[in-house]
This record gives sequence, structure tokens and C-alpha cells, in this order.
Amino acid sequence: MVGLGPAGELRYPAYPLAHWSFCGVGEFQCFDEHALSSLEDAANSRGRNEWRSPFSRNVVGGYNSKPPSSTQFFDYVYQQDQGKFFLEWYFGSLKDHGARVLSQASSVFGQYPGVKLAAKIAGIHWWYGDKSNAAEVTAGYYNANGVNAYAELADTFRNSGDVVFCFTCLAMRNYEQPSECASAPEDLVRQTSSAARDAGIRYAGENALPRYDRTAYDQIVSNKNSMVAFTYLRLNSQLIQGQNYDEFKRFVYLMH
Repeated sequence: MVGLGPAGELRYPAYPLAHWSFCGVGEFQCFDEHALSSLEDAANSRGRNEWRSPFSRNVVGGYNSKPPSSTQFFDYVYQQDQGKFFLEWYFGSLKDHGARVLSQASSVFGQYPGVKLAAKIAGIHWWYGDKSNAAEVTAGYYNANGVNAYAELADTFRNSGDVVFCFTCLAMRNYEQPSECASAPEDLVRQTSSAARDAGIRYAGENALPRYDRTAYDQIVSNKNSMVAFTYLRLNSQLIQGQNYDEFKRFVYLMH
């Protein structure tokens, strides 16, 4: 597993727990000197120097803004020309970073037979059911305006050394999530697994939160045919006690 960002995932740190609480839309992370210079260059290359600066907080909101439509950006600006340009640049910078790191890793480890590289994409399921896909967007996944972020990421993984597409939140079901957050983890898993399959790369999974119940295990098992591997998080004393251990043994048996 090649670490690419926060928690090892290829994403921007758009929802740090020190500032964010579920299910805020998060914040764009593009205010350091390198990002500002890159955005200015991109704007100039389009002949739109007036687009050289990121949107202000009174347009995009803050870490805990919700619903997305409470902000100008996620209500309508993201669908306008400047909004689309900004999201293309923001997503493109993330993909370029992933491609650089994975290509370097592939050049080192690709010489060893049997070694397979993997990279992790975060399961940002809140606001997936909103037209803006706001939480995914601030984390760098431009999955709105008809753009399929995960298909493009899968292509990046394929072109950077045939990297395994590892995805989180495999244990979650739509009905378990708060309806006011427009959360749809099952739909998100389907989109990502389809993206990996269509790109011709392998798909792997993880659970996002500690779960010891049969409902969560059975949800993972329902997706096992799309996966080449699954990482269970995590081994602790609670897992190997009583009914929890019995359920885990059943889960492992069913996965095999």
C-alpha cells in the first residue's frame, strides 16, 4: 500500500477532525504558495487571469457547512465556467500527485516478481446523494457535473503501474446513514468497483469503522466477488471476545 495523503489515502485533508464534524462539506485545501502559483498558471493558460485565486470562504463555506446548498459554490457556482475550471484544476493536481508517487513506487518495486502495489481512495459517502457531491469535491474527487472521478482515478492507477484500487466503507449500508446527510455508501461502492473493472485493474476493500456485527460482515461478503483482497480494521481485544469472535470467524469463512 503506497501512502499518498491523509490516512494513506489519495485525497486532500479536507475534513480534519480537529476542525470538522460529520457531515460538514469540508474545505478546499489550496492556499499554500505552490497551490496558488499552480492555480495562477492554469488560469493564465486559459486566458482568464481573473480566475487565478481560490474562492473565498463566503462563497465556498467552511468545514462544517451543511447542507451544500447553504453555500453559493455548492448551490450553483460549481456548475458555472469558473467553478468547473477550478474543480478541474483541483482534481487534476491530485491526480498528478498520485501519478508521480505511484510511478516512482512502481519503478522501485515493479522489478520484484509477485509484488503488487495498491493505493487507497477514501469512502466519502456523505453528500454523495446531493447533486454537488460536495464532500467528495473538497477532498479532491471531482464527481459532479457529469465527471466520473473514480473512473479517472482508476485510469491514473492503471497508467502508473497497474495499481490495485483499494476503497473504504465496504461495511456500510445506505439505510444506516442519516438521511439529512444524503449519504449513499452502497452506491459509492458500486461506482468505484465499476470504475476499477472498466479500467481493467484490480479492486480491494476495507471497512471504514470498527464493526463486529453480522449486518456489517454480510455487507462486505455481498461485495466479495468484486474484490481481490479485503483488509479488516482492526485486530483488538474486543474483536476476539465471545460473540464478536464467533461472528468474525464466520465472516472469514464466508469470504473464503
